[in-house]
Amino acid sequence: MRRALLTFVLPLTAALAQAKPAVFVAIEGRIVDVLGDVIPAAAVRAIAAAREVGHTTADGEGIYRISLPASGAELHVTAPGKVTARLAWRGLVTSRVRNVVLEDGARFSGKVQDELGHPIEGAIVVIAVPGVTSLTTTSDAAGAYAFTGVPLRAVMGRATTVTSWGEFSRRVMADCVQDITLPSQGRAACLVRVRELAGEQAADTHVRVFGPDLAAVQNDGRVTLRPDGTAPLALRSVCVIEATLKGFVLSPGDRMVGPGAPFADFNVTGAHDAEKGTLLTGRVRTLTNRIVSGLTLVARDRSRCELGSTIVDRDGTFRLRVVLPPDRFCRMGLALGEWLLIDDDRTIVDGCSWAATSNPTESIDLLVERTGAVKSMLRGPAGVQFALADVVVADCEFAHRPLLQTTTDRAGRIDFGLPPGNYELMAIAHDGQVCGAEMRVAAGQVHAPQWQPVPTGEVVGILRDHTGQPMPGVELVLNTEANGDVRATARHMSRILTDRAGRFRCRGLPIGPWWINGVADARVDSTPVDVVVNKSVTAMVAYRQ
Repeated sequence: MRRALLTFVLPLTAALAQAKPAVFVAIEGRIVDVLGDVIPAAAVRAIAAAREVGHTTADGEGIYRISLPASGAELHVTAPGKVTARLAWRGLVTSRVRNVVLEDGARFSGKVQDELGHPIEGAIVVIAVPGVTSLTTTSDAAGAYAFTGVPLRAVMGRATTVTSWGEFSRRVMADCVQDITLPSQGRAACLVRVRELAGEQAADTHVRVFGPDLAAVQNDGRVTLRPDGTAPLALRSVCVIEATLKGFVLSPGDRMVGPGAPFADFNVTGAHDAEKGTLLTGRVRTLTNRIVSGLTLVARDRSRCELGSTIVDRDGTFRLRVVLPPDRFCRMGLALGEWLLIDDDRTIVDGCSWAATSNPTESIDLLVERTGAVKSMLRGPAGVQFALADVVVADCEFAHRPLLQTTTDRAGRIDFGLPPGNYELMAIAHDGQVCGAEMRVAAGQVHAPQWQPVPTGEVVGILRDHTGQPMPGVELVLNTEANGDVRATARHMSRILTDRAGRFRCRGLPIGPWWINGVADARVDSTPVDVVVNKSVTAMVAYRQ
C-alpha cells in the first residue's frame, strides 16, 4: 500500500516542481472620451496568444485594473458607440499605467461588386485611418461587408482580389454605406507567394507590410496567407514585405515591392527551430569600456512586437534566444533606470531607450551611460494626489522635443531615469489641474522636481461647417504661437478631437492668448481665444468648404 502511494505521489510532486506558474502583473488606468469625461463600465479585455486571459470593467471614475501575463498581452477597451482601443502591453519593461481615450465610432458597410454590379465574394476589405487604426474583413457571398466602431474621421479604403482592386476615400460623419466597384482590367494586385508550402502551414505563415501605404498595412502589418500559400496585396507605394513561417527559414528575408509588381515570391529554404530560436549575444559597456551587469534587456522586431528579455551577466555579456529567423532586423531596449542605451537618435519610447541592429546573428555591442534618477510624488494645490496624471518630459536642449511621456500611479508617483541635461516637466491631471517643473539632471544623482501649480482654464466649443452643421472627428491643435511654431510640451500645445456632435474641450491650458487650428486640415479657420484662470471660455470655430 505504501509503495503504491509513493509511486503515485513522487511523479506528481516532480511535475509540480517542474511546472512554472504564469506570472501576472497589474495594469491600471483611466478611460475617458474625447471631451475628457470618464466612461464608467467600459469593458477591458486582455488578449494573449489569440485568447482572452482576463477581463474587467471600469468603475464609476473610469478607472480599471486588470492582471496581464508578464510576457505581454494586448488590451481591448470597448464601450457602446466608441472605437475599440487596442493597446499592446509589451512585458515588464512597459509602463503599468495606461490611460485610454475612446473616440466616437460609426458603422461602415457596403458591397464589393464588379463593373456590371455583380457581387464579389472573398474580397479583402481594408479601412485605414492614418495614425489611428486599420480594420480588415472579407466580403460574403452577397459581396457585403461591414465594420463597427470606425472612427469619425477621414478614412481610406481598399478592396482587393487576386485579379483586381479598387479603393475609396471619404470622411465618416455617422453610420454610412460605401459600395466598392472593382475594375475588370488594368489594376491587378501584387500576389505574395510562399513556395513549397504545405496547405496546413499557410495558417502559420504571415506577411507583414511596412511602408507609407496605410491601406496595405493591414492588421498592424500582419496578413495571413490563404490555404494556397498566397495573399493579394494592393500597393500604391513602395513597401517592405516580410514573410514569417514558424519553424522554417524563408528566403529572401524581406522584399521591397512597388506598385505594378505582379508577384513577390518567398521560398522555404530550411527548417528553423522555433523553440530554440535565434541566439542574440553581445556585451554591455560604457564609453570607457567599463563592464555593466545586472541590466534587463528586451528585444523587439520591426513591428515592435516583444521577442524576449534577459539579464546581463556579471561579465557584461548577454545571451537571449528569440523566436526570430536569422538575419532579421531587431531592436534592443533598456528600461529607463540607472542606465540608458546610447543611440545616435537618442531613441526613447515606451519607457525604454533603444538601439537597432540589422544583423542579430553577430555579436551586439551596446553602449550605455548613467542617467539621473527622477523620483517624485505629485500633489495639487489642495494637496490632492495627481492620480493617473499624464506627465510630459521635454528636452530643453533639443527645441523642447518630448523625450518621455509617462503617467503617475494612483498615489501620484513617478520614478524614471533621464540622460544628463536640462528638462521641462508638465503633469496634467484628469480634472485639468497642471503642475510644472524645470530641472537639470546630473548623472548618478537622484532628483526630486520642485513642482509648481500652473494657473489654468479651459476652452470649449463646437466646430461647424459653412452650412452650420457640426463636424465630428476633426483633430484640432491649440498652441500659443500664431505662426504655428509649436513647442512640444503641454504648456505650449495640446491636441484635441471633436466628438460626434462637433464639440471639443481642452482642460488645463495656462492663462493667456491661444490659437485654435486644424492639425492636418487647413480648412479649419485659425481662431484666437483668451484663456482665463479657473474659467471655461467658449470658442466657435468654422470649417470652410
